[in-house]
Amino acid sequence: MTPEKPLILAVDDEPVNLQLLHKALQNDFRLIPAKNGYEALDRIEKYNPKVVLLDLQMPKMDGWEVLTELRKRGKLHNFRVVIVSAETDGITKARALSMGVRDYLTKPFDTDELMARIKMVLASRTDAEFARDIERHVDAAIAGVQSHFEDISKSIKDPDVRKKVERHMLKAESFFRSFMLWEKLQRAPLSLHETIVPAAILMDLIHNTYSEEDVKLRIGDHVNTTIFGDTSWLRMLFHNLIQACQRFATGYTPLRAELAGDGKELLIAISYMGDPIPPHILPYIFDPFPEEEGEETRPVIDMALPIAAIVTKRHNGKITYRQDGRWSTFVMTFKKA
Repeated sequence: MTPEKPLILAVDDEPVNLQLLHKALQNDFRLIPAKNGYEALDRIEKYNPKVVLLDLQMPKMDGWEVLTELRKRGKLHNFRVVIVSAETDGITKARALSMGVRDYLTKPFDTDELMARIKMVLASRTDAEFARDIERHVDAAIAGVQSHFEDISKSIKDPDVRKKVERHMLKAESFFRSFMLWEKLQRAPLSLHETIVPAAILMDLIHNTYSEEDVKLRIGDHVNTTIFGDTSWLRMLFHNLIQACQRFATGYTPLRAELAGDGKELLIAISYMGDPIPPHILPYIFDPFPEEEGEETRPVIDMALPIAAIVTKRHNGKITYRQDGRWSTFVMTFKKA
């Protein structure tokens, strides 16, 4: 049986542009047109396309308004948005990328480039697909462990002993879930051919999940600096580090996220103000399973930092921790694209 062609929604107020897109893509994709933002939102809900080709300048609900509405509805992580616009300035591109789009193509577009860009974004998983893939593997493994624990619990007659066993069951499940996630990330396929703008991922994450009061972002001259990587993985990396810093911070103090670097490397630093990580714990913060088993040496917060370390390593980067006065900082270093 021939596999079904991927479904693409093309949004443009100019009929001639929709015709050009249809002619260029009809052999490889199924194409649904939309003449304005209102039609686009309706057809996204109805057809659930794999990719949305979105124009920015339209008289009825422009592309910016479509992106804003999709973010409000929590839909942007379910498919890939590629901007196809006549706007060529860097500020517009950076703004679009910061709102969660996967790529940006300028008009007039080259047909071969358009096809290559679409195939590239289709090869990358959406955030929702990435999360479902990991969760499916972890849940399947945990279900087997839970079944064994439940059989053991049912055979215990003493209610106090049963409560203790059930409490340890919950701890074991948490540990096992963390282990499976960590192990999955070590072995999961990862393509480093996608050109990523880390500043855009951070801006989108802070806007959607946190706020400017929670995280102060300094980008400087690195708003368009790119690295090779996977958007879903890097988003998870930054989210885990922000969560870790918020737990370590003393009281309410905004975190700092900063981009710096030179001609070859990009440095991304996330800092918090509070007590430094105790020296006896430092050797273990990126290790999910330290060899010593005492509570004093266990990681301070679940698996956030070990997972951050795995994701950074899989991107051929490195992560370190430093402390300067009351500020503690996690620094990630990546090679520029």
